[in-house]
Amino acid sequence: METLDYKTIPQPSFQIQKTKLELDPFNMKPDYIGRNKVNFRYPFNQVNSYLQEEYGMLCKIDIKLQKAKVPAVGSELKLTLDKSGILSCIENVGIKIGGGAKVTVEHVNLLSCTMNSIENDPLYDANAGNLMEATTGGAQGMALKQNVGATTADFIETYASATCCFQIPFTSLSNTHQNIPLFSKAPIEVEIEFAEGAMVGSFEYKDTAGAKQVLDDDLNDLVKYSNVRLESYVIEVSDQVQKGINDIYGGIYVLNSTTWSHSTDIAPTGTSTIASLIPIGVKSMKRIFVVHRDNLKIQTSSRKITEADLDYPLSLGHQINPKIDHYHFELDKENHPTQPVKGIQGAVYELLRADDKCGKHHNTALGTKGGASENFHFSKNRLENPFSLDLGSSGTPNKSGYNIGSYVSSMNFETMNFGRTSSILDGVNTNGLNLIYHCKTTAPLAKDVRLDFFVEHDTQIVLNMNSTQIFEYYD
Repeated sequence: METLDYKTIPQPSFQIQKTKLELDPFNMKPDYIGRNKVNFRYPFNQVNSYLQEEYGMLCKIDIKLQKAKVPAVGSELKLTLDKSGILSCIENVGIKIGGGAKVTVEHVNLLSCTMNSIENDPLYDANAGNLMEATTGGAQGMALKQNVGATTADFIETYASATCCFQIPFTSLSNTHQNIPLFSKAPIEVEIEFAEGAMVGSFEYKDTAGAKQVLDDDLNDLVKYSNVRLESYVIEVSDQVQKGINDIYGGIYVLNSTTWSHSTDIAPTGTSTIASLIPIGVKSMKRIFVVHRDNLKIQTSSRKITEADLDYPLSLGHQINPKIDHYHFELDKENHPTQPVKGIQGAVYELLRADDKCGKHHNTALGTKGGASENFHFSKNRLENPFSLDLGSSGTPNKSGYNIGSYVSSMNFETMNFGRTSSILDGVNTNGLNLIYHCKTTAPLAKDVRLDFFVEHDTQIVLNMNSTQIFEYYD
């Protein structure tokens, strides 16, 4: 702001001070592999102190593709991370507050790949996202490479590793818009579990002529993580400011937020009518996403590169459309919507509603990421786009054209629909009720299809400084 005041010298505020907090794991190891867990504990009993919500919980991490056990001269081992980059490597995130039970968001990597297709601008993913989160503007993440030179001792590791950072996503502490008190009598603990190595992306092993080869190494041993740490900012207020806050709220601090729950089912080969029970009971369900994947293309634990895996698909981000004619959800014998959602156009409309973007024409992410060479267009032909790719698509990255799907069935259940950040407890209650996904395909399924259901629902975290003085969790 312009001013003609030449006398005032800005003075630092002693009412509020902000400091950077860096946390190392309390179970620190030199490195981690898939299925390993890393745990952090935030300080507690910190007088007048709050974790600043604006900067959240930033995780910094190094990832490295290891050498093959028996490398061949001139060979190249390559890992192309899935759509959400480094987040493709995070299986679960657990939050433990107040000394109570741990609340876990499962399959963070699959949910982050889904949200990447829906929300992330390809320009962001190709620029800042590429530098921080190992994403790209296309339908896959950054590639890590181990090359062998003229001898088996001549390793070229220029592109074998990356340092990444990302905000811990999807948890109640991640999604709140309020600063988090640190003066509870029990700590906040965060647990990150790494995904099975075979699941984090597409592996490729080539000989000196560029031909794809088998690899006998356990893929889980080839991806290692190190220097894992959390960074946050802490706000400390003066006694006077803290007294004012405490007087206003009577010593009761309520954090309104959301989190995600997950369930899964298999639609078997040969069926054309799907009816899947979703056993998730919550007080306030805001929205639901359904991901469909070719069950044969989902990599399993302790996987190796076999003859069948030479065109190694993405396990997470390749989300196919099994030729859906229409779908709807049934809750307590009532259909949502009243008439089924038909075709791609209907599915896109419901997805925009579920992401609070219906009518907002600046949404540039939805459906754009179908392949490496056509990253920034929805399609050349509106009937041939990543939202319509079916069981016949390869799901293999680094090929030209559209080959990686991005289809999602969805529904918004908010009763007020003012947007997720301003509508509190405006979802529907599913406790004790049957929630069923009904789907009709135009032809019998040629393969088994795995269905993953992600439900976002309201939560409250309450710190009552007049009684227990520890956080209590409600959903």
